Amino acid sequence: MIRNILATLALSAALVGCAGSLNDHTFATGSSTIVGSADGKALYAVNVDEGTVSRFEPATGVLGTVSVGAEPARIARSKDRIFVTLRAEAAVAVLQDNGGVLSVVDRVSVDAEPMGIVASENGKRVYVANSMADTVTEIDGETLAVLRTFAVEGHPTWLALHPSDKALFVGSAMGGTLSRVNLGESGSVEVVDLPRLGGAGDDPDLDLARRITGDLSISPDGRSLAVPCLFVDNQTPISPDTEGFDTGVASEGGYGSVGLGISRLNPGVVIVPLDGSGVADGDEAKPVFVAGAAPNPLDEEDTFTARSYLVSARFSPDGDTIWTSMEGSHTVIALSSDPVFSEQNSCSFCFDSGGGSLFPADGGFWVSPTVFSSVDDGPRGIAFLDKTPYVHAFLDRSIGALQPKQVQEMLQQQVSSDFLGEEVTRADAGTAIESGLLSDDVERGRRLFYSATSTHMSAEGSGVSCATCHLDARNDGLTWPLSNGPRQTMNLSSGIVNATAPFTWTNGVASVADEAMETSQTRMGGDNITDQDVADIQGYVGTLRAPQAATASLDTAAVARGEALFNREDTACGTCHAAPLFTDNLSHDLYGLAGVNTPTLLGISATAPYLHDGSAPTLMAVLETARAGQMGDASALSDSDLDDLEAYLRSL
Repeated sequence: MIRNILATLALSAALVGCAGSLNDHTFATGSSTIVGSADGKALYAVNVDEGTVSRFEPATGVLGTVSVGAEPARIARSKDRIFVTLRAEAAVAVLQDNGGVLSVVDRVSVDAEPMGIVASENGKRVYVANSMADTVTEIDGETLAVLRTFAVEGHPTWLALHPSDKALFVGSAMGGTLSRVNLGESGSVEVVDLPRLGGAGDDPDLDLARRITGDLSISPDGRSLAVPCLFVDNQTPISPDTEGFDTGVASEGGYGSVGLGISRLNPGVVIVPLDGSGVADGDEAKPVFVAGAAPNPLDEEDTFTARSYLVSARFSPDGDTIWTSMEGSHTVIALSSDPVFSEQNSCSFCFDSGGGSLFPADGGFWVSPTVFSSVDDGPRGIAFLDKTPYVHAFLDRSIGALQPKQVQEMLQQQVSSDFLGEEVTRADAGTAIESGLLSDDVERGRRLFYSATSTHMSAEGSGVSCATCHLDARNDGLTWPLSNGPRQTMNLSSGIVNATAPFTWTNGVASVADEAMETSQTRMGGDNITDQDVADIQGYVGTLRAPQAATASLDTAAVARGEALFNREDTACGTCHAAPLFTDNLSHDLYGLAGVNTPTLLGISATAPYLHDGSAPTLMAVLETARAGQMGDASALSDSDLDDLEAYLRSL
């Protein structure tokens, strides 16, 4: 039986003011690129390339910006203070809004590459995810003193703070791990078990890899956590042609598939029930998939299949709706926070979206009414002023209003008619909040890199873009079964990438442009891409810096000893990986594979797993193979020597 999507409204109202729920239901419980002001009149959004924060008043059109530092990534507000993570500076900027004018009033040093940030509603605590340091920092929201540091593995990136202030949830970019930090005296960190999902049809035993892909959110009543996920088939062999894109069957083709059946890439939201103290029940989590039709922004009469990956999930103030953003498909997707469970092959209602394509072990699936809205390019964060949601589009550098009343009516209509399919609508164009600083060619290259809708880049409906596997031109932590063997996703972001040819693990591709041409037109299923297009992609990738090393946590003496070992003649690491490029730009026969290209080691701590086939899960595992003489010669090194060598690699 379908449950009414408004059923939770009465419960939300009853819980107002109770322990474990918000007082202001528009307050952001999760990290985001946009938040609302304390008086409910303005929105604050980060501009990553320009190093600024914009303040925008939708009612008056008043717009202002302030420079905050390099690569502002996420923003949070608590009372009258605004906190911004500066990813390239290992710091948090503290801002004040004085009569509609933003100013930077303080700064807090944290650790390498801070990303997600959340603040408590009462202003007492701020939490920062230091993605490259594998830590989360707790800050006193009033004194700005650093109070505690929690160790969280897998590049912790996205955060959500329970309204009770007793639990912090952390989504890690590597390994699909969701962690819960107990904010009591123990400060313990535990992993929340999320569902494992497999495929239907010809291969029901297929186990899909899970990635967390965006900002988390907790409902205003504290009873649910929304986690954007991507369930990936990286087991079925991938052919180098586009045959599978014609059939829509992932097992027959490249990185994606068309249509709404099982795909290489299956985006969705996992809804995890919580108790009043933020204790999660992973066994009762509900995965809801959201591939479906969305309006084509270039043609009012057309729609396309929006698949891509989700970069945020935000509960509405009443808790009934989860608003999600799909940055590669210029789409915002609204779905009910109260999905329905249906047994496989015994569904009593009509269903026509991606939610029917995947099944948990018990043979059923969770489905939800869904509405797809076309928005500006690169939608990331979502924030509320009163009942109206606003989306921040980072590629277009804009803020635009969505239509909650229209969307809610569409959701209710689907429930009333027992038809859980996708509905489509268009949001008005947003207001530009910043002028881009990137050159025209780099801007074009970045848009192509992130696009899952350009048919020049990938097959329509495949849901794949360069950024799907190389978010920020880095890697996804997965190994893919290509036609020439298993290959680990390479990091493209080194700060010197265009000087490190040849590219790919083997085959000696001469340039990033050549690799973009080859991959987009074969495995991604794109068509008619131009030489200028791939040159622009190369230009964009060439602007990106290397991942920042977590040097603050390293022993400087150990790093120095490791550097000496690295360059020692008998160890021979520096023979192929000499500074400053840390690659000899040559190919070598290694591990029984001919012509392996030497990758640069800059930013290597960000790119696990290691080796061409992903067989080394850690840097120490790589060094153990060197000890066995398979690469260099570390046979004479002691265990403490290997520790020093690892410390040096982590410093690069």
